[in-house]
Amino acid sequence: MDEKHAKYTRRLLTMRTLLDRRADVLQFCLGRGGFEYDDKFREESFSVDDPETFAVLEESELRRLHPRNQPPWVAFDVGGALPVDW
Repeated sequence: MDEKHAKYTRRLLTMRTLLDRRADVLQFCLGRGGFEYDDKFREESFSVDDPETFAVLEESELRRLHPRNQPPWVAFDVGGALPVDW
């Protein structure tokens, strides 16, 4: 299989493992990289609630390129950038 097809196959496998919450295979695919993270993949990665999959995503290059957006009120919570003393 040439590199063009290998990248496409890894991208499809990465999306499938993210949907199935297979942290071990996801870590392998993200470690190999070499493909673009499409909008659907990024959207799904932000909604992960499985602790193992969440940990793999947070340690990956994906989070360095596309950090998790925090809700606006986090800045005003205790420990936030703009804490409010009620």
